[in-house]
Amino acid sequence: MTKLNPETAISFITDSKGNKTHVILPMELYKDILALKELITSASDLQEDAEVYTLTSKNIIALGYPMADRRNPSFMVLKGSKASLTIVQSLRQPIIDLRNELINSLVLTKDTSENCYIFTKNYLFSSPSMAASLIAGNSANGLEKWINKNGFTLKDSGYGLKHS
Repeated sequence: MTKLNPETAISFITDSKGNKTHVILPMELYKDILALKELITSASDLQEDAEVYTLTSKNIIALGYPMADRRNPSFMVLKGSKASLTIVQSLRQPIIDLRNELINSLVLTKDTSENCYIFTKNYLFSSPSMAASLIAGNSANGLEKWINKNGFTLKDSGYGLKHS
């Protein structure tokens, strides 16, 4: 018999015919759903033809989309995206400096209940890797870390490729 973890278990309320009418879920999952709702709402600020990519790492979820040149795209991270509170010692200094700048300018604000930083507005990074590294708090290849709704990375979608 499988033992359910009460912190991840989801329950349903049914009507007299056995149809599910309501769901009962753990508070952490509810908070994640609210955060995702905020991200989706901020996606209305997207460029008309932008395809949204997601980065997930530990307890964070971030959304954004590539802009400009396919060979060397910049990357727009959307308001409501999360970023790690912690960073590794080996993180490159330019990323640490930008992170501190975003914190000081309140583009990133600390959310103690979520144990992360939250983007208070959209922010354009010079590259997908700069965005991914700052968000994850460690070195990251943004062309591999950002994934679209079909499961394709930026690299799979033709970004960052050298064309002859």
